[in-house]
Formats: sequence, C-alpha cells, structure tokens
Amino acid sequence: MRPDGREGETPVREVQRVHKLLISDRQSVGIEGVIEVQSFDDEEVVFKTSAGTLLIRGSGLHIKSLNLEAGSALLEGRLDSMEYEEVKDKRKSLFSRMFR
Repeated sequence: MRPDGREGETPVREVQRVHKLLISDRQSVGIEGVIEVQSFDDEEVVFKTSAGTLLIRGSGLHIKSLNLEAGSALLEGRLDSMEYEEVKDKRKSLFSRMFR
C-alpha cells in the first residue's frame, strides 16, 4: 500500500543532486550534479547539470572520468571559460512574441 492509502506501486521520486564545481589551477575541474554530457570535443564540453546547462571552453579538454549514476565528472585540459546557458521559459516567450 502507498503512503497516501491507495494500492499500487510507490511513486519514484527523482533525486535532486547538489551542483558543485572544484577548479584546480585552470587545468582540471571536478563537477558534481551532472545529469548527462550533451556534447564534447577538445575545445568545448557541454554538460546538463542539476543547475542548468554548463558550457566549458578551453583547449586540450578531455573527460578523465564520468559517473552518471553518482552525477560526477572530472575534466582536464586548459580551462578558458565556463558559462551556464539561460533557461528560457517557453510560455513567456510565446506571449512576448505575440504582444511585441
């Protein structure tokens, strides 16, 4: 029996992961809260994280370790920039386009 008194399977709750970055000498970054790797090459790596989409740019970048179950990654290479993509609210953008 479920906690709400109804019978059936217990609903699965999505675990909210804490997002952390640990940068060492612009040569490596440990990342927690990783959900998936969206793209990567030696100049840009894009992670989907619990805090949004993270773009890391540099040179000679490579993913040294990745554990999606634990939500962690270690990236090495020359780190030049890190930025988060803005999450756009589709409902707001639809109305803003209609009433321009």
